[in-house]
Amino acid sequence: MTETVLQELVQNEVVENKSLEYKSALPENTHDGKVKFLAEVSSFANTAGGDLVLGIREADRKPVDVCGVGTGPVDLEKQRLESVLRDGVEPRIPGVTIHEVSLASGGHALVLRVPRSWAAPHRVTHGGHSHFYGRNSAGKYQLDVHELRAAFGRAQDVAERVNLWRLDRLAKIEAAETPVRLQAGPRLVLHMIPLSAFDPGFVARLPSEPGDPNLFPLYSMGYDGRPNFDGFVTYYSPGGREPRTSYLQLFRNGSIETVDTLLLAANASNPLVQERIIPSVALEHRVIESLQRYLQVARSMGVEPPAFVALTLMGVKGFSLYVDPQFRTSAPAPIDRDPLIIPPTLVEDFGVPPDVMLKPAFDAVWNAAGYPESIHYRDGRRVR
Repeated sequence: MTETVLQELVQNEVVENKSLEYKSALPENTHDGKVKFLAEVSSFANTAGGDLVLGIREADRKPVDVCGVGTGPVDLEKQRLESVLRDGVEPRIPGVTIHEVSLASGGHALVLRVPRSWAAPHRVTHGGHSHFYGRNSAGKYQLDVHELRAAFGRAQDVAERVNLWRLDRLAKIEAAETPVRLQAGPRLVLHMIPLSAFDPGFVARLPSEPGDPNLFPLYSMGYDGRPNFDGFVTYYSPGGREPRTSYLQLFRNGSIETVDTLLLAANASNPLVQERIIPSVALEHRVIESLQRYLQVARSMGVEPPAFVALTLMGVKGFSLYVDPQFRTSAPAPIDRDPLIIPPTLVEDFGVPPDVMLKPAFDAVWNAAGYPESIHYRDGRRVR
């Protein structure tokens, strides 16, 4: 985004529309000013997304001049707008970015890029205001009852589609319908499913050759890879032999699936070990480490938040979670079901640390073992 782009909008007389709005100044720091700003941004998020350009003067909805919004400290202006957005809309709108455009005159303009939100509808709540807004070719307007009902229905539909897609994938893994043949035994499965995966117009940018260090499957020490019907798959086994011990599948819709058979197999297949154990420290460490890489992969594929992150343990009925004796408050209870399907966690910002994203999933695993939460966290962050 450059001044040249903004000048072209003026020269070509690109009128305001469903996905574009011009403002000649920053929002006023008053109740009405904040509400108008929040209404504009939420209307984009509740519809199809778009750009709010601060620093272009318009007349009859046509841009007439790139005037900028002043020469004040840009970082402070961004922080104020981010704060207003954070506190004045419910639920919070994920993925909004603010771009600074330097002008030859010495000032600057700001462009807010607002993606279509899969957490819509968003309601403006600042100062007791309580309205929902949408957009059409004439600009923003207040949603009526029928439009609100449809918007809530779409949000519920997306969540149901995510759940059905995940359950279908787990059924295929259970039936050994996987992209590579896996060795037998319990399985650890991690899914990252962006809500944009169910947008018919979205197609992920997939790698064509292996080589990216972020494409290691879960709990692996190397990998091979190739394109396949679903997108791109990488896989690993010690010595490169079949059956494989893990794989990572990148789907054309932007979803990511990784399955490992090593982490949970050490004691499960050993006839000398009477108690089957889930290594709690290694489990959390390896999944956090892997998710950190896969967030980079998601960005490279063009995937934007929000996304669901979901953990599943298969073949673990009767397993017990390992707890260091010095931290035990009671004997861990054996897992009473198979598979152990952990409820997914919605991630609205890929900049959130992976250990924070995964805490609800790990807490659920510890709940299944009779503990109130993971003992490896302090103040919401995992500690060594």
